[in-house]
Amino acid sequence: MHIKIPVFLLLVVCEVSAYHLQDSLVLGPPRRCKRGMDLAIIMDRSQTIGSEDFEKSRSFVRNLTHRYKVSPRRTRVGIIAYDESAELFVSFRHRKQQNVAAMTSIINRIYYTGGFFTRTDLALEKANSKLFNRDRGDKPNVLVVITDGGSTHGPGNDIAKPIPDVVKPLVIKGVKMIAVGVGLDDKDLNDDIELLQIANGQKENVFTIDQFDKLAKVLKRVLRSSCKKG
Repeated sequence: MHIKIPVFLLLVVCEVSAYHLQDSLVLGPPRRCKRGMDLAIIMDRSQTIGSEDFEKSRSFVRNLTHRYKVSPRRTRVGIIAYDESAELFVSFRHRKQQNVAAMTSIINRIYYTGGFFTRTDLALEKANSKLFNRDRGDKPNVLVVITDGGSTHGPGNDIAKPIPDVVKPLVIKGVKMIAVGVGLDDKDLNDDIELLQIANGQKENVFTIDQFDKLAKVLKRVLRSSCKKG
């Protein structure tokens, strides 16, 4: 016995299937950024993060860099990791490292130190002096800072510099500042002065999540912000 299915029912099924397929594409992995730039990434590796969460942060940085066309002529990537001191792992001028494979290898070698202090000011100063010291002119400059909290002073008289003071030279150079805060909710955005200061007061360039497990959720937003003109 053959059962006849009405044509309109077939059309509805097809439309629903197409809708879910389209929806899955929209919610899929972030698209690549075709726009060339000088992209600096600063990673907090201080004690409050912990080794497990630092690995999640490192995975986020790997996934983020894979979304750009990394090459000496397109997007160049520079990476700094910090706690009570700041260490440069790769600069824009390292031409042989400006490809996705080499960048992945470098990121995999960035180790967790767990220093007691969080000197975001030193990392920003190093970005200014070691990365954004030669402007390409035809490419925008972008800096992404990933941290789980505010800066802390060093031992003794080692006082951290105010964030606005160390951000200012970068802003003068036209660097677009993006802050990723972990351990904070969006409702606390107005209270987290330092994240706003890192982003030069631009709330749309501040992204907050309450735990490192959710870093993947802001990947698309950070990518879009960095790739956007202006």
